[in-house]
Amino acid sequence: MGKPTRAQVVLLIINVSLINDWRAKSKSHQNATAKLPFGFVQLAPDLNQTIHSGWPDLRWWQTGGYGYVPNPSLPDVFMSVAMDLPDLLSHYGSNHPRYMYDIAERLALAGRAVAYGEQGLDFQGPFPTRITTGGSGVIIEYDNGNKPIAVRVNHGFEAEI
Repeated sequence: MGKPTRAQVVLLIINVSLINDWRAKSKSHQNATAKLPFGFVQLAPDLNQTIHSGWPDLRWWQTGGYGYVPNPSLPDVFMSVAMDLPDLLSHYGSNHPRYMYDIAERLALAGRAVAYGEQGLDFQGPFPTRITTGGSGVIIEYDNGNKPIAVRVNHGFEAEI
């Protein structure tokens, strides 16, 4: 991603500060600790495709500049990936997909792994594992092609090159 801009650094500080503040305030309640788990849903694709909306950058900084959680900046944090779940016609707004089952299932799996330490759960991703270019476009393989990906719409996927 290169050197972060001032705005990106502010987003990182806000996100990390938000989580740390929530943990500090929760610490005074019910024997909570400074490492109280924190879960969130990644921002979904945006309908606006005429200008750079900044959503890819925001997603990156939601994770403290790593692209995944937990990480050194955000320990004991988990998320549900939503960038592969576009619902551009959602009456809640294109950033709020109606496919809540997939989002909730991912968040629950991540919570079980991070908050409860349950081993053997596949809770992160999907991650791109291979990118190939050809005459007609780009092929992106996720999770080494080991899982089928349901394509609900053929438009709305955001990428930044």
